[in-house]
Amino acid sequence: MPGAPTDHCSVLSSNFLQPLDESSTAVLRCSVLLIEDDEGHAQLVTRALSDRKSHFEVQWVTSLAEAVTILAGNHFDVMLCDLTLPDSRGTETVTALRRIYPDTPVVILTSWASEQMASAALEQGAQDYLLKDVLINDGCGAQAVERAIRHAIYRQSAAAEVQRLYRQSRHHQKSLQQKNVRLAKLYRIAQTVVENVSHEFRTPLTVIKEYVALLQDGILGRVTRDQGHFLDVVSDRADDLNRMVDDMLDVSKLDAGLLTVRRSQCDIADIVRHVVLPLKRKAALKGVDFTVCIADHLPVAYCDADKAGRTIINLAVNAIKFCRKSGAVSLDVQFDSAAQEIVLRVVDQGPGINEQDLQRLFSRFTQVDVAFADGTKGFGLGLSIAKEMVEMNLGRITVTSRKGSGSCFSFTIPCANPVEISRRFAQRLQRHKLTSTVLLCVIDADYAAPEELNDIEALLYYVMRTNDLVFRVSASKWLALLACDEKGFATFHHRLEKVAQDTNRNRIRKQLPRLNATLEATWNVKGDHEAILADVQRLMHEAPHE
Repeated sequence: MPGAPTDHCSVLSSNFLQPLDESSTAVLRCSVLLIEDDEGHAQLVTRALSDRKSHFEVQWVTSLAEAVTILAGNHFDVMLCDLTLPDSRGTETVTALRRIYPDTPVVILTSWASEQMASAALEQGAQDYLLKDVLINDGCGAQAVERAIRHAIYRQSAAAEVQRLYRQSRHHQKSLQQKNVRLAKLYRIAQTVVENVSHEFRTPLTVIKEYVALLQDGILGRVTRDQGHFLDVVSDRADDLNRMVDDMLDVSKLDAGLLTVRRSQCDIADIVRHVVLPLKRKAALKGVDFTVCIADHLPVAYCDADKAGRTIINLAVNAIKFCRKSGAVSLDVQFDSAAQEIVLRVVDQGPGINEQDLQRLFSRFTQVDVAFADGTKGFGLGLSIAKEMVEMNLGRITVTSRKGSGSCFSFTIPCANPVEISRRFAQRLQRHKLTSTVLLCVIDADYAAPEELNDIEALLYYVMRTNDLVFRVSASKWLALLACDEKGFATFHHRLEKVAQDTNRNRIRKQLPRLNATLEATWNVKGDHEAILADVQRLMHEAPHE
């Protein structure tokens, strides 16, 4: 309802009475539609604005209907509007004007002194709310009205720009979503192609390898020395192609998050011996001397044996490929007691690598142009995959080289020390932002017989995800570090029980005992890693020593 006139110039804030900066030379040229049914007030407003240094063109109408009619064919920079018109009253006027002409700012100039009405008008889209007393009782009233008009126009312009940017952003977002859908489809197609091509490659490669082996064994008659050499070359090139297929598949699995890792206690010497024979054959074909030196009494390592072997192969093949004929490549395996890790070094007598090339050596599809390289061309994936596999095994890979003096590629594998493994595990999670929490749980096997323990351990490795850890601390007790929250632990526990049930259902021998998983502690990955290590150390000491 209308209120009595007030001595305040504005119901909203006294800051509207602050004078404009008189030193400013900016002139506002502005067309104003004045919607006012009182002729005296209309003349007062027109006269007040005409005295300002800014140029105002005021057109006056007496009703909302007239305003709508004139607005249909004309543009105005601002509307000065009363709230007590013959055909509209209160915020209905603001609502109607903003609905029909949303791009033209509205400033209320009324005698209706009500905080409630002011708030309602602003909520409906008015840019400002002034009382007519500002023109009658205050010497700075004309400045206040001019300032309100200025601010209304600026705010409306800013709001329009925000809307424009918002629409543009939505358009770009929609466009990006469409592109992402298309890229996802293309990515799935590419993965399918890689998998299909890899499968189609493997069949003939297997046949080639088998027939070469039959010929080498003399099944079809004696093989001469030259024939044997040619057969070795065929077999070696088939191995190269097999490695390329493996590289393509590994990259595809890495990108899809499907490359799993099964870390366990391993004998590094066994891993080296398993891969060294084909490497020696490849070096002999190239005329390169390949030597292996494994330190005595190496401690037990903790890694995925397959990935450690693949890393050795990728680094050694790369060294042999770039080594000079009659040169040498060595594989050296030593124990670093201070870092609690085993260090494997592949050293070659190749041409060396430029410093600028070292920075991008482990990037995908990177191939260094070296004159001594043999004719075998790959995809530039071997070193990048080696780096990924080393990091998945909680180690690190480095390279040192000097032009003309060969290169040394080194990578590390942690020893089977749960505290050191836990430290590296937490650092990896933090570095790659893989999770925010880590859970430590204890897994016990009730009354497990010695012959069942290896089967239980295999089951646990199957249940673990890529970013989880499990290590044995006694004959029938394991510690597990899970990269998840407590809800994730419930999911893990359910999966453990289900896999155990499925395993027992298919076992011909005695069923495996029940596995008990107990949550011991929870940490924030961003926090102090020492808390994790202290709990791991405590649980190791509490474990029975069978």
